[in-house]
Amino acid sequence: MPDARALFLFSSNIRPLYEQDNLNVLAAPTGLLYRFRYHREYLGPGLAEAWDSLVGRTCIAHFSLQQPRQYHDAVIFPLRSGTVTRATREAGDVFLLEFSVGGAVSLKEPAPSTVNDPAAGARAYKDRVDQYRDYLTGHDVKLPYEAWASLGPDITKDDAAPVDVCADEGVMFERSTRYLAGTSSYQNAVFYRLLRLERRDGDKSREVPFTPNVGYRLVTSKAYHLVFLQCQPHDVTSARTFSATVDETIGRVVGLQGFEVASRYDVTSVPIIAAELSEARAREGVLEIAPEGTFQGPILTVPLRVEPEALKTTGAVMASIVGLVLVGLASLLSSLSWPAAVGSLALGTVLATLVPLAMTGRTPWSG
Repeated sequence: MPDARALFLFSSNIRPLYEQDNLNVLAAPTGLLYRFRYHREYLGPGLAEAWDSLVGRTCIAHFSLQQPRQYHDAVIFPLRSGTVTRATREAGDVFLLEFSVGGAVSLKEPAPSTVNDPAAGARAYKDRVDQYRDYLTGHDVKLPYEAWASLGPDITKDDAAPVDVCADEGVMFERSTRYLAGTSSYQNAVFYRLLRLERRDGDKSREVPFTPNVGYRLVTSKAYHLVFLQCQPHDVTSARTFSATVDETIGRVVGLQGFEVASRYDVTSVPIIAAELSEARAREGVLEIAPEGTFQGPILTVPLRVEPEALKTTGAVMASIVGLVLVGLASLLSSLSWPAAVGSLALGTVLATLVPLAMTGRTPWSG
């Protein structure tokens, strides 16, 4: 019987790099490839031996709130599910894991508490944390400080697991920010989630799917909007700005080079124009989103690919094929009259060369 257990991944507050990982994973668009790394000593029992067979397995990324001298048990929050796409080892004891970020996973909503009783409100959050820890230990999931990667039940499919997995990613994201902001690690963090990329054609828009290893596919010269959801658990007393930059060979950001967080919640967009291709060949690059300044927030590197319009590319290929056929006929068919042969040769040359160049914007007179 195949092993259906999920892989539990824990990234802690012990180092700034690990704290950043949690912000990035929470903000990532669905499908983005992300990488965690572990030393052998931090893997759960038997995981090192099973490492090469992890591809395709469900994983759940968690934040682990820890204390350097282990004065308290680690506090565990689930953030996102995912699927393992690559598992390798380097130098014998360094284990690298790549996964495609999936849907949001969150602890359940805290039980209602009295508004004027802060202590009751704090206990409501703590109760959910304790319930989740009891569930994990009851299923023999190895947790920090014993292990930072281990196997356990797939909580995304277990109705008994004290977590929520639902279609409303915004609700899950907002709740996760409240749990995280209750820790000293993220009490001043600014949160956002890259929801989607939309292609705009006049008054119509449609979502562009995200493809692992490729990213968002853009069509040359077309207009797009990156759509962000931002939720801040605390009052925003001053505006914070995130920059959005794109490789010049891929496209350009229109207007403000990013977006601003100036309220507790909002949906904002960043317009992008895909680069104009001068040849029928795709280009690849990245979109980078990062805080402007020293405040704490997600940092994303999102792959982009600009491609020629399918109709133009297909038409150019077909014109080349027809043109070459006509050129061949002119030389092979001796039965053709002299005017017909010359006409076939001339038409074939135009179709095979000038028409494809014109369709892809590479005519001799275009500069």
